[in-house]
Amino acid sequence: MNNIIIIGAGGQSQVVLEALEYYKENNVIGYLDNDVTLKGKIISGYPVIGNISKLSELIDKKLIDSAIIAIGDSYARKKYSKLIEEKNLRVVNAIHPKSIISNRAKLGKGIFVGAGAVIGPYSEVDDYCIVNVNSVIPHYNKIESYVNIAPGVSMGGGCKIGHNSFIGIGASLKQYINIVHDCIVGAGAVVICDLKESGVYVGIPAKQKNISNKDIVYKISDI
Repeated sequence: MNNIIIIGAGGQSQVVLEALEYYKENNVIGYLDNDVTLKGKIISGYPVIGNISKLSELIDKKLIDSAIIAIGDSYARKKYSKLIEEKNLRVVNAIHPKSIISNRAKLGKGIFVGAGAVIGPYSEVDDYCIVNVNSVIPHYNKIESYVNIAPGVSMGGGCKIGHNSFIGIGASLKQYINIVHDCIVGAGAVVICDLKESGVYVGIPAKQKNISNKDIVYKISDI
């Protein structure tokens, strides 16, 4: 039995929760979130126990042995992944049973895969990635750690997406595209050539905007 704490109590937590609930070996204890207005609330039947600093207390009381991070922002996921690994918690995946994952694909830990998502043969999805609903990652793709693939993204075979990147809703990538780390590809963008510089890319075809992805700030509870 996995006694699981979910890190983050925003929208992403709900699709993660639903995927976890399909499997009898998962026992969700509740959520931790730094938004003080959420403390004590019951969300989909589970309590927001407190902020993320409560993690040590839950471990000491042997209430949890597993965790998953349900936060859309890649930099926040990276921060909290280091915390839960330092605490020696088991890091679980949340794989919706209505996703399609090849037995020749390779998945890391702390991954969410949503309903209708496809991960094809010899594709690799590294640790702490999000592969959202109805997104398609076909054959021989490489998705590096902390990438967030939004709903409805599609890509050809042989693509590589660098760590910490975000691919927006409905974006499309031509086959064999390489996207460097720390990129944001906007909703509906069409990527037809490699993105070699970290930054924000939008449009058809996708072109770089004069804005840094570091300027885009998320609250955990908003993700």
